[in-house]
Amino acid sequence: MIRKDVKGPRESTNKIKLAAAIAGTLLAANISGALAEAKKMPDLTLRTMGHFFAGGKIMKRKSSDLLAPGLPPLNTMKNLVGQAYVEYLIPKELRAGAAPIIFAHSGLNGMVWQTTVDGREGWDKYFARRGFPVYVIDPPGTGRAGFVVDAINKAATGKGDPLANSPFFLQTSFAWRWYDVGPKFGELGDGHNFGNQMATDKEARRQFLGQLIPGGPSGGDVHESFIAAMERIKEEYGPVIYVGWSGGAVLGNELMMQRPDLFKAVVSVEAANCTTLPLNSTDFDSPQPQKPVDPKLVSVYADTKVPLLNLNSEAGHGIWSGHGKEHCRPLVRAIKAKGGKASNAFLPDFDIHGNSHQMMSERNSDEVAGVILNWIEDKVLDTSRGSSQFDAD
Repeated sequence: MIRKDVKGPRESTNKIKLAAAIAGTLLAANISGALAEAKKMPDLTLRTMGHFFAGGKIMKRKSSDLLAPGLPPLNTMKNLVGQAYVEYLIPKELRAGAAPIIFAHSGLNGMVWQTTVDGREGWDKYFARRGFPVYVIDPPGTGRAGFVVDAINKAATGKGDPLANSPFFLQTSFAWRWYDVGPKFGELGDGHNFGNQMATDKEARRQFLGQLIPGGPSGGDVHESFIAAMERIKEEYGPVIYVGWSGGAVLGNELMMQRPDLFKAVVSVEAANCTTLPLNSTDFDSPQPQKPVDPKLVSVYADTKVPLLNLNSEAGHGIWSGHGKEHCRPLVRAIKAKGGKASNAFLPDFDIHGNSHQMMSERNSDEVAGVILNWIEDKVLDTSRGSSQFDAD
């Protein structure tokens, strides 16, 4: 008896051929898509990569405690304190006129520049792929620069006074709210008062929290360590394009006041403060009033003609939520009024919407990096053609 549901040889062969054809088409489509994406991204071919510590001082420990039973006391030993950690990528072929780019943060670690929370390449690779020497810096007391543990050790063992404040700083999931990533950890907002561009899957949330590593006293001067790093970089490739985020942007202005000769340009990404004057408040429930611009800072930018880009997202930081466009604009206007070179870039004006304070970690991070690259080409390398959107106020 012949079963009617058994397919004949020709029918089976035809189905196999059809399946193979479909699979081949899908594979070709996937390969084609991958190749198309690869063509959009320049190759990353490095001459070298590495890291070094900059600045800091070798200090003799003061404690008579033992490092461990049977070992000499700490006061017979030395440590390097106050150093910055610098990691670099040097492309094999540098683009014509390319200045070194350094990325500086404040309270997290250099990973925010090196990868996004959803696992894509960060801005360090973005700019290295386009021919720029790139340096990522962890300031003293943060990330791989490390911090000094003596104060907390003494308090913990009863050999020092109890600590009135917390000298070791650890952010929590509240950073999601504080940076206007969304109204609640793991959730996104309307794209205006809160961002809607951060990846929110389980692994992305883990990666976000993983960036919030402890920081503490450095035992040194952050300005000194950055100047040491920038002097070394200048010897190799010339003055730097300084890209600072949040508190790192404030640091950039402070360093400009001290050593403008080390700067080719400054990119201020979501500056925590737009002047070297103190903050008014950390109240995130209402926008922070603009602080009067520091006339000394304005004069430094105007006199040196070091170009400044002030870049703000739509949602901004919690202390100016929904008011990013106005933030830092007075500084830009004051510099331009004195004959300096300054530009203001509000991302929605470039049709880039929904970003939070931590824009370099979000799903459209490459689009944001493209705005910075266009400004560098236009205002720093002078390779633009025609009028620039950055000329608008």
